[in-house]
Amino acid sequence: MSKVTIASIAMNLIATRKDLTNQQIVDEVKKVFPNANTTTNSIAWYKSDMKKHKYQVATVERTCKVIQEELQVATSLVEKLQQELKELQQDVEEEELKQLEALAKKYNKQVA
Repeated sequence: MSKVTIASIAMNLIATRKDLTNQQIVDEVKKVFPNANTTTNSIAWYKSDMKKHKYQVATVERTCKVIQEELQVATSLVEKLQQELKELQQDVEEEELKQLEALAKKYNKQVA
């Protein structure tokens, strides 16, 4: 199984998603690698390099490898979103408990 990298995501999207602009590809990369320094110029470079080395660019051919790479990217994104949701839910629960405790103190009641 190949490692998911900024380059693999960008090149995969370039090769399979002719409907995406360079900025949309940057946005997709940053969903998986939020701190990436990828720019539209980076994507233009990947496209140029891929053409220079005779890689297919902007085709819609779907292969098992491409789908597996997309699945890896999607799985990684889902895992990050699940963690973000979990943390947000914990923050909300803590804030609600603080509010409940403040109300209990105000009315001289104990929180179970």
